[in-house]
Amino acid sequence: MLFAHWLTGEKNPLTPRVLINRVWLNHFGRGLVGTPSDFGIMGEKPSHPELLDWLASEFGGQGWSMKRLHKLIMLSTVYRQSSQRDFKKAKVDPENRLYWRKPVQRLDAEVIRDSILATTGVLTPKMFGSPVPVREDIFGQIVVGIDKKEGDTKIPVEVSLGAEEFRRSIYIQVRRSQPLAMLHAFDAPVMEVNCERRQASTVATQSLMLMNSGFILQQAGKFAERLRQDAGDDFCQQISRAWQLAFARPASENEIDLSLNFLAQQIKQLQAQQEKSAPQPPDKNEKKDSKKEPPKKLDPQLQALTDFCQSLLTANEFLYVD
Repeated sequence: MLFAHWLTGEKNPLTPRVLINRVWLNHFGRGLVGTPSDFGIMGEKPSHPELLDWLASEFGGQGWSMKRLHKLIMLSTVYRQSSQRDFKKAKVDPENRLYWRKPVQRLDAEVIRDSILATTGVLTPKMFGSPVPVREDIFGQIVVGIDKKEGDTKIPVEVSLGAEEFRRSIYIQVRRSQPLAMLHAFDAPVMEVNCERRQASTVATQSLMLMNSGFILQQAGKFAERLRQDAGDDFCQQISRAWQLAFARPASENEIDLSLNFLAQQIKQLQAQQEKSAPQPPDKNEKKDSKKEPPKKLDPQLQALTDFCQSLLTANEFLYVD
């Protein structure tokens, strides 16, 4: 108890400074002190020492309220300014240490997954309880699910989790030998070592994950179903609703026109593919196979809407804070 009082007391300003620096790092990608885990003589000096001291004092004076701190920073001019580059200012301060523009930041891996689930309308709000298990799928990727295999070849079998697989990423089981593929691709921390600061890489595997992973394709389908439920069969209303859900803003006239053209082209292409792959009339001399099931017909409009939804979920505006 005495140690806790000393740690958070007025005579020890180090604790609120470290917390402030962590919050600032989360919002701007770089802390006021560039070494968030080292405030000693071996660490970097703060770029704005007066600001750090004032925020620490304000934080303590407001009862150590993290909510007030986030609000204070996010309502500031430095946070709300544009992210556009100015070549004259870039020559003077290429690393943006003086914050002459808002740095563009990608969402954390867990936030990307949670945002997708929230946008498609399947996010489970359940709190606490046992972790959601992970397993290896048929392609060798680690996905959410119960690890169950059958047969001599030990092929993974799908086991229903109800709505547990759509819980927030914080509840997903963390296994050092089996990092979830979706989170691992977007630089989720590795549990083998301490992570003082997250890395934000841009690599090809992220694009491949967004294009081909079963999780993204599944969520794009659920997004399309949600749009049909919310906006009916009218494409303009579906597009407007999709923009509000994905980007939290209305779509411009140009964006609506481009989206309508995309949907029209996709429907035309899917219909042509469906006609090309349509089964031919059976040959009179060919024996009928009663066990053979006819191929399932896809709804070209729903599939085109699903492709459109996938493009929104993988857009930079969805993945980055600008």
